Amino acid sequence: QPLREKLLPHVWGGQKQLPSASHVIIALARKTGFMRYDNDYVQHFMRDVQKFPDDAIQARTCMLKKFQEQDFALLDSDRAMTDWSGKQTYIALGNMMTAAALIGIDSCPIEGFALEAVEQVLSDDIGLDTTNWSVAYLLGLGYRKAPPARPKTRQDKAAVIQVIECKPFETRQ
Repeated sequence: QPLREKLLPHVWGGQKQLPSASHVIIALARKTGFMRYDNDYVQHFMRDVQKFPDDAIQARTCMLKKFQEQDFALLDSDRAMTDWSGKQTYIALGNMMTAAALIGIDSCPIEGFALEAVEQVLSDDIGLDTTNWSVAYLLGLGYRKAPPARPKTRQDKAAVIQVIECKPFETRQ
């Protein structure tokens, strides 16, 4: 049975998109173990990928520790850290949807799904390590077969956006 068919009963928000999209991306968020300031993955990323010198790694590790422990209290629960990690994947989601739209490809982000059931299917079918990864969202991509039955609706910008003007200021060196 194809993976999409196995996922379909658990993806209530993508009943039309999951079967018909030419491509479906499943975004994964790293769980607490990977994202802690002192984890080997984070240290490897700063050292080997970003090529920071040791003093910069130490400073950033201290800053990340404060951010995770105090500023956002991400270490208070596994859920808090996983949610924060998932938020990082939404940057990629926005970019994927914008890039698709620019070349005329339709996209549909899907958050309407039973998380545990979807993760179980992925674990059983493709070996997803659910101790270290969680599904953040699904993204359907392709060309729609027909125009939507209803036009897209949005609230007025003034109802959802508040602009706060902040003037620049001089910083001391």
